[in-house]
Amino acid sequence: MVTTEVAHHTEGQKGLRVGNTRVAVMVHDLFTGYRSIISEMRRVTWPDRSQIRQMAVGVILLSLFIGGVIALMDFSFQQILVKWIPQLFTGR
Repeated sequence: MVTTEVAHHTEGQKGLRVGNTRVAVMVHDLFTGYRSIISEMRRVTWPDRSQIRQMAVGVILLSLFIGGVIALMDFSFQQILVKWIPQLFTGR
């Protein structure tokens, strides 16, 4: 049911009817939010090429190191759980 009461918008607009105009308010708020995002993105200090390259190399090296640690742990646990523990019970 559409009412004729007047609701005040937070940005100080005079008055909006509750009902069909809610969509208009939502669209207006969507565009206002978009403009504020664009404004914030213009204030960001973006890295230059050398910083991007340095960080990319760092991420790749860290990933390779962590992958190596995981591979070493996998091999160690495989040796312990698959080969050594069964040998304790079979006596070989």
